[in-house]
Amino acid sequence: MKTFGAYAWWIGWALVLFMGSSFALAAASFTIGLPLTTAVWMGAAVLTVTLLARAARELPGIGRLPGWMAVTATTALLIVAMASVARQCDDASGDGHWFHQEGVIQLAENWNPFYFDADLDLTESDLGDTRKTSMWLASYPKALWIVSSLVYMTTGDLEAGKVVHWLLGWAAMGTVLWLLLDIGVPAVAALALAFVSAWTPVVITQLYSYYLDGDVHCLMVIALASGVRLLRGRDWSTALVLFASLVLLINAKLLGVAYAALIGLGLGGWALVRQRAALRWLIGVFCAAGLLGIVWFGYSPYVRNQRERGHFLYPAMGPNRIFDNALGPRDFPALNRAQDLLTTIYARPEVFPIFSGATRPKPLLSVTEEDLAQFRHWPDVAVGGYGVLFGEALLGAGLVMALLLWRPASWWPVAAVAFAAVMIVGSTLMKEFAWYARYNPQISLIPVIVAAAAFQHTAGFAGRLRRGLAYGVALLLMVNSVAIGRSYFIGQVELTQHFRRQVRAAVEASQESPVVVSFRHLRSFRVYWHKAGVRFREVRRPDLLPCQKPVTIDMMHAVWCPPER
Repeated sequence: MKTFGAYAWWIGWALVLFMGSSFALAAASFTIGLPLTTAVWMGAAVLTVTLLARAARELPGIGRLPGWMAVTATTALLIVAMASVARQCDDASGDGHWFHQEGVIQLAENWNPFYFDADLDLTESDLGDTRKTSMWLASYPKALWIVSSLVYMTTGDLEAGKVVHWLLGWAAMGTVLWLLLDIGVPAVAALALAFVSAWTPVVITQLYSYYLDGDVHCLMVIALASGVRLLRGRDWSTALVLFASLVLLINAKLLGVAYAALIGLGLGGWALVRQRAALRWLIGVFCAAGLLGIVWFGYSPYVRNQRERGHFLYPAMGPNRIFDNALGPRDFPALNRAQDLLTTIYARPEVFPIFSGATRPKPLLSVTEEDLAQFRHWPDVAVGGYGVLFGEALLGAGLVMALLLWRPASWWPVAAVAFAAVMIVGSTLMKEFAWYARYNPQISLIPVIVAAAAFQHTAGFAGRLRRGLAYGVALLLMVNSVAIGRSYFIGQVELTQHFRRQVRAAVEASQESPVVVSFRHLRSFRVYWHKAGVRFREVRRPDLLPCQKPVTIDMMHAVWCPPER
């Protein structure tokens, strides 16, 4: 099993290095005034394989293949397979169709974000500040857009760009699996805990959208796992994957800057107390990732935001910030952030709770089709977004923690778990949206960390009880992820079939003469129509359409008129 775990680690290592190298080479290309090209892929592949051959020389081979060649072949096959999986269902999300896909398309069409604003050719005067595509394209981090754009440029399929989510999920699982095996967690428990640490409800319900919150979670997991490995044994390959994951995290979402800083503070604080020999390594990696990730690789948006909009984290912060807490459920504004978090963990799941009034508590151990249906179609379940059994797993982790505190063989593992839990909860409560699972995916790691610690000391009755409860926590988390995954995948197939029927209707209507359409700020939909063969003429606003009752593209702002007969 250790050999399998080593292969999982190196495959995850290769995936992260490949994506990180792609982003770094793209930034270098932008710096010298060149647009994004598929040559970046080739450069990143050569760099990754070269570094892998040097780092994994002692990995056991498979048959006549050296270990690093087996990892290279497996990684390449995984990328191709996951790209095929990613394109099976269409993105049905509003934000995905809006600025995320627009950014991917613009980059593929020669946009250099270091020096130029995107050429949108779009009148935005009728849109509120939060709906201005130009603002989001200029102010949003672009690492994962760049990787998705390279996939789009290579395959010609915009949906294939969602492969980033799948690859980061497998990379997170692989890095955690090897770490758990290395610290002595039994194989079955290690597989289960590695699975649920990567494939959480937030990650699963964004696999077929262009939302990036699940990617942020996976990158945090990779950074934490590689950071802990660096504490246990210092080597350049672990430092390199930590660096790459931090750079990608910083440039995945604006929140990534805060998360990278907190991970650095957490690992650095622990190194200061227990592993001082690793402190210089950690300081070097985090300083390099922060400096290069923000000032060079993240020049757009961070440097441009600071220079042009008054704060490097605009629009989340700064004199003209546009976020507020108006998105919460109706009964949440009366609660503090800690109450918000507890309420959302133990409430019935709801997608748009602002329309349903007060949240409803979920009975313990209840799993209903009504609750699972909330995860079927949407990537942003607000209330209860951690899943239908996460609250129960958290309670089980609380029991395990209580047993860890009872006559521990050593206080240091207990202190490490408590320190990690406090850092995770603190990183959630520092934000206004403490109730929103997709903005706080790291909460899902608390029961995983506690359960993993329970396998460190299993002697005696208390040890056996801790181990049994830890298996129970892992089982609850597995059922939680699998149940939500089942509901989500069924729902995505339904939505995809529905959307494709709508597109076929537009194709049929445009056979004799073009239809007239207004995509408004969801212009990426024109890519789908072009690919499907819809003949259309575009107008800027719906009020310019020539018909009285235009056809609506469901769950989109786009509307169109069939040709007059």
